[in-house]
Amino acid sequence: MRARSLKPGMYKNEQLADCSYAARHLFPGLWCMADREGRLEDRPKRIQAELFPYDHEADIEALLQELESKREPDGTPAFILRYQVGSGRYIQVVHFTRHQCPHMREPQSRIPAPGQHCAGPVPVSGEHRAGPSDSGLLTPDSGLLTPHSNGRKASTRGSKARQPLPDDAAHSFAAFWAVYPKRVAKAEAERAWATMTSADRTAALAAAPGWVARWWESQPTRKTSRLEYMPHAATWLRNRRWTDEHPTELSGPGAHETEDDDVILVRVAAGGV
Repeated sequence: MRARSLKPGMYKNEQLADCSYAARHLFPGLWCMADREGRLEDRPKRIQAELFPYDHEADIEALLQELESKREPDGTPAFILRYQVGSGRYIQVVHFTRHQCPHMREPQSRIPAPGQHCAGPVPVSGEHRAGPSDSGLLTPDSGLLTPHSNGRKASTRGSKARQPLPDDAAHSFAAFWAVYPKRVAKAEAERAWATMTSADRTAALAAAPGWVARWWESQPTRKTSRLEYMPHAATWLRNRRWTDEHPTELSGPGAHETEDDDVILVRVAAGGV
């Protein structure tokens, strides 16, 4: 059994409303028993044990026939398709792979598709979308599974993929990245930049050269030491460090020794002398 979800609109589906109460209970239960391709073994006794454990008089065979009898206007099955491959009998939940979102780690189907001649691992359909296994819902008008979550964004936990910045934000970030000396974790910095308001981006870009110049002045002149203590760009942006009156000073040998050429260049970029 797997976790699936549905919208309340399922209960207003007119085709499903024509079914008996027990059949309406059975239908969503089949999704939980189905694999990532919407297939399960056509074993009425097992289905009864899983979905009707306290209703021993439920006639699962009759209920499955009832669901299978419902047709779309073009004559295709509306809810389920029962079929046989070799000696195996199976059920296909109609449109399951088009709308359901199995979890990426959910095992591949080992049940043959309708018309397939042998069982075995079945490649994941291109219609699947990566996401939680319980994110398939029902639309109010069709009673079919849909991939939208119940007001929640699809999980991207563990994913480092990032969306490209809009052109204006990309240009301003490139200008900031050219000015800020500690160029590490660029993806994190881009994500921080993407969450900032346009006003904050403008302010950060304008203040960065002066902030960097003051940082160099307050740190030891040995370049590796100074860069070691400079915050990453993402940290600098998230903490709005451009609003600091002065960069944090670190004590150490040579804290105010002669500037090198890099310091002079940054100060010039900042408008200093």
